[in-house]
Amino acid sequence: MTTERDRGGRVPLHYAALDGEDDEVRSLLDTGGDVNVTDYQGFTPLHFAVQDGRLSTAALLLDAGADIEAVTSDGATPLFVATTSPVRNAPDLIRLLRARGANPHAAKSNGSTPLSFVCRISDRDKREAYSDLLDSDA
Repeated sequence: MTTERDRGGRVPLHYAALDGEDDEVRSLLDTGGDVNVTDYQGFTPLHFAVQDGRLSTAALLLDAGADIEAVTSDGATPLFVATTSPVRNAPDLIRLLRARGANPHAAKSNGSTPLSFVCRISDRDKREAYSDLLDSDA
């Protein structure tokens, strides 16, 4: 297992998660990769998978013990990243994270939460869909 970091502090597991390479993620984890390894800004492989809309990769990382409440240097949880991400399957990612226990009230360092972010969305249909997901007992 290679743990050599790049200039941003990322290891191969970060990139495999970002690219949605589930087989590579499994291989890296099976050979001792740390599912909760952080880069220099505190991003875990789960943050990377979520920000790029990699639903199956996010589920795989969660099954492997990824910390669902891991925070970046500015306090963003994977749920916050999913809520603010422009990817089309953001509602599916939010649903997955909520089903696994992600807290919609976890605040970033600036006080913003996934729920408060959703309240500021101008598209009414999108805001309602996200609010339903965040408020549900999924």
